[in-house]
Amino acid sequence: MCLDSESLNEYGHAICCVCKKEKKFSELADICTDCGLWVCKQCASYQRQSPFGYICRNCRDKKKKK
Repeated sequence: MCLDSESLNEYGHAICCVCKKEKKFSELADICTDCGLWVCKQCASYQRQSPFGYICRNCRDKKKKK
């Protein structure tokens, strides 16, 4: 997992790029290698991981539409 502490706020929280909710660090799963945003454990889908890193649902959907 890529731990990018610069993307966390002063409370150690970040916004999940899928559900758009503020999550504590312990609730975060990974950072999307495409958009660079955090994904929470509830939204992460590790069945569809890229060989290049984790790709969030939003970025996967955008690639499907192209």
